[in-house]
Order: sequence, then C-alpha cells, then structure tokens
Amino acid sequence: MQIDTAALEAALGRLSNLPAKIDAWRVETGTDWTDDPAIWIWGILNDANIDTDTHAALRAAILATVRQQTDPEIGVFIRFRATSEMAQAT
Repeated sequence: MQIDTAALEAALGRLSNLPAKIDAWRVETGTDWTDDPAIWIWGILNDANIDTDTHAALRAAILATVRQQTDPEIGVFIRFRATSEMAQAT
C-alpha cells in the first residue's frame, strides 16, 4: 500500500488549535516488526516539557488526521521530540 507522506505531512501541518505548538513534522512509512504497513510520525516541539494530558490531546488529534488520510488497518506510531534534540542529532 502506498502512503503519500507529503500529503500526510501537509494534513498534519493544517491542524489548528493544538494544545502545544508543533514546529515541524516528520513522517516515515514502512513495515513494523510484524511486517505490516506502518507510519511513524514525529512531532517536533519547541517545548519538550509538556504534561501527559497535552501529549494525549496531541496524539488524539494526530491519529484522527492520519485515519482520515489512510487505511485504518495501518499501524501508527506517534512520538514527540524537542527542537533542541533534533539540533543535537544532526
């Protein structure tokens, strides 16, 4: 199954009223450890110190958007990283 990562990133970029600001999105596709199709999404946050309720609200909004764009059987893995972590990784 083909997943248009650019279209998915664009849809995520249009999310409004999120409980925390996402500075950037990173979307990758492939297969998970069971060889089933999967999507990995990283939301790059300016502030890494957000509470669990904010994380849960972000995850729900992201998952709802992904489900509108893809097959509901595809595994979705959502992670958050701080902008400072991304700068250190490069």
